[in-house]
Amino acid sequence: MLVGFGEIMIDCSIDDGLRICVYFHMPDVFDVGMGEEVVGGLEEYGCVDVVVSGTLTKTAVIDCGVDAIQIDEKWSSWALENQGRYDVLFSVTHASSPDKSLAECWYISGKTGDIPLVSIETNNGVLACWSDKVRKFGLTLAQDLGLELVDTPDYGRVLWEEDGKTYKRVLAVEKGEFVLINGIIVGQATSNDILIVEENNEIIELRNVDVKQHGLEKLGPTKIEEAKIVSTDSFRRTVERRGSIEVEKKNQIGLLDHSAYNVHEIASKGLCGCITIGDDTTAVAGDILHRYDIPIIGITDGDIDQILNKPKHHPKSQILKVKKDDTFGKIIKKEIFKNQKTQKMTWQQAKNQTIKLAEKHNQLKQKQKTQQNQ
Repeated sequence: MLVGFGEIMIDCSIDDGLRICVYFHMPDVFDVGMGEEVVGGLEEYGCVDVVVSGTLTKTAVIDCGVDAIQIDEKWSSWALENQGRYDVLFSVTHASSPDKSLAECWYISGKTGDIPLVSIETNNGVLACWSDKVRKFGLTLAQDLGLELVDTPDYGRVLWEEDGKTYKRVLAVEKGEFVLINGIIVGQATSNDILIVEENNEIIELRNVDVKQHGLEKLGPTKIEEAKIVSTDSFRRTVERRGSIEVEKKNQIGLLDHSAYNVHEIASKGLCGCITIGDDTTAVAGDILHRYDIPIIGITDGDIDQILNKPKHHPKSQILKVKKDDTFGKIIKKEIFKNQKTQKMTWQQAKNQTIKLAEKHNQLKQKQKTQQNQ
């Protein structure tokens, strides 16, 4: 098959074909089984590298068994740095509306210039070409895969400075979605039109957002020009397949305090257990750590946003309901972990020390047994 790629006609029937990079944004595309279909379809045109970032998308590729390059930096930065390795780059989503996919790629194209980028939104069957270099190829691909080829939008001004403040419009938000900045929930959208205001590296206003003050406090200094801002109604909707990873266990306990962002990194250290601070962190991190066969001690106070449907935890896990997880989390970090991310101790030692510490500081909502040889 001859495919028009810019002004070059490439014979895709040859063994090597195109050099293709596919970035999957958010885990939904894998959870509905479309991730493997997209990869399989694109492999007809050449060699495909899969790239993912983000805690839950990394988890999704574990669950479905897809080999992927896992990155920690922004996709736009990675794409710009590695564009020379590929003939075409894809950004693939499975979103509630095509606007989310188009907005994401509009951001990316603004930062990466004229790289050969194509976006595919699998839920609505939409394909868009973000460079003239790939327009002919995109037309052929849309016809082959049964996708609708749409024009790329221009969202106009979304970031500007005025009177010493920086303003940013968040695109493709739907009312009721959670708003996250750098992986931390800062509120829930009350409108489709959201504006974030920053002054001196501090978020001072979120317009049309029911603000979660604790989330803002956790952010710390933030430049919205560099921050990763997303909106979603749920982190993962359905998880029918659950993968597993074997790691050599050590007498070492990890700490995740109101953030599950680096859960895969800390799990790879070979923990025998992990203490998770916060209701949502306990739900998300505990669910992921189960895949590594790592139990958790979850510190919760009932302030949960239900961002993950039906999380599953290791059967040895123990959830402690405390009066204030923020307060007790600071105590744990100081007295057990000495302000480090990990600490050498056994699982039983960690449980006993945590419960005794909660009793000492009168933090437990209910009495816990200190000796549970699980």
